[in-house]
Amino acid sequence: MVLGTICYPPPMAAAQLALVAGPGFVLQRARATPAASPLSPHFHAEYLLCAQLRGHEACAIDGRTHHLQAGDLMLLNPEQVHTGHADAQEPIEYLSLYGERDWVEGLARELGGRRPPCFRRVQVERASGLIGGLQRLWSSYSQGPEAPPELTAQLAREEAAIRLYCRALGTYADLRDVRARARPRRRLRAVVDYARARRGPIDLDSLAAVAGLSKYHFIRSFAAELGMTPAAYLRNLRIGEAATDLRRGRTIEAAAENAGFGDLRSFRRAFRGILGTTPRRYARMCGPRHHGVRSPQRKR
Repeated sequence: MVLGTICYPPPMAAAQLALVAGPGFVLQRARATPAASPLSPHFHAEYLLCAQLRGHEACAIDGRTHHLQAGDLMLLNPEQVHTGHADAQEPIEYLSLYGERDWVEGLARELGGRRPPCFRRVQVERASGLIGGLQRLWSSYSQGPEAPPELTAQLAREEAAIRLYCRALGTYADLRDVRARARPRRRLRAVVDYARARRGPIDLDSLAAVAGLSKYHFIRSFAAELGMTPAAYLRNLRIGEAATDLRRGRTIEAAAENAGFGDLRSFRRAFRGILGTTPRRYARMCGPRHHGVRSPQRKR
């Protein structure tokens, strides 16, 4: 199923995007010039394998700037806040495989994981094996008339995506580590869990109470620990959930309601502000009628 050329939130700075999707994953190829605007702090609801194909990229994660070059792989966990921009006066290009949380966690359990997996490394230099696999997966969507029948091709693509994530999890994730994770701190993790599960009112008083902090210290601690304000974090989280709903065939109205928006106008405005396109256009390009890879055309 092809999502076409839309502004799915990229891991780093991007000017041109093209996407395809399979069961449990989204594969995105992005290109940018040095003039592309740097990304503001944001996160993804999915796990991410991102291969740097060309150029140099600077990506700030957890208070550290990682400098990626062609041949490097970046690994991100769900809701890991980051930014990105070109690191030199040259074009950049990268290929990203987003794995939906439930899909990746299921693979981790198959590998013997005792808890939801967490990548312990952000940057892997010269990761030729995984990068080659990502490139072959992308190429499989643009094969010519001699390509295998669609049913066989879809099966092969899903198998390839599973193998890539299993290899990354087995090599770089903490599948058998039962120790508590350091980030975010337990108080703020409770706030994030509370917001995601929607167990009660989502307002500053309620969130600060869950953290056991005053509102002032809660705001400061949250921004320092997670890289963005509580409001920005929750907005990003809700829009990510809505995008997942739309990819799975839910209506725009249902996605907006599930994301906690009271009216469609505010939902459209927030969706476009984060994903760069309207919910309707996003849903249309997620539809099953699209086949093959569309050339990237959208610029921002």
